[in-house]
Amino acid sequence: MMYNFGNCGIEYTRKIIVCEESKNKFIVNNKDNKTVLKVYVDKPKDKNINCSGLDIKGKKCDYLVIEIQKNIANFVELKGHQINQAVKQLSNSISVITNMSNNFISTNFSLINSYIVTSKVPKDVNLIKTKNKFRKDTNSKLTIKNSKIEIHI
Repeated sequence: MMYNFGNCGIEYTRKIIVCEESKNKFIVNNKDNKTVLKVYVDKPKDKNINCSGLDIKGKKCDYLVIEIQKNIANFVELKGHQINQAVKQLSNSISVITNMSNNFISTNFSLINSYIVTSKVPKDVNLIKTKNKFRKDTNSKLTIKNSKIEIHI
């Protein structure tokens, strides 16, 4: 498996890896210190990260966290409350990054998960319908939660 994300991809082997924006957090619990690639898909807010975001036309999500050993992709969007906007950002990012002709990856991911962390979930969005359509369109399970999502690898 080869990944080509340039300065926007940083490998970590620490126990906890955090993707954070405002008060929203996506946390990877990595108790066995596996190698994880954290990719800044969009331009990072942290000025210490030497990356201007991936060259993706259109909307893009905030992060891609790859469990390298299992080749599992976790696409992450940290959002206020605009679920439909976040879905478009994730969908476009998945489409572009998984397209082999764009040379970001050398082999298909074994599994793709997608996450939207919101500051609040709006009442007017049909989440079940949104999740089902997203899975059909992207072959990725979509999880939407308020303020924090934690995964264990």
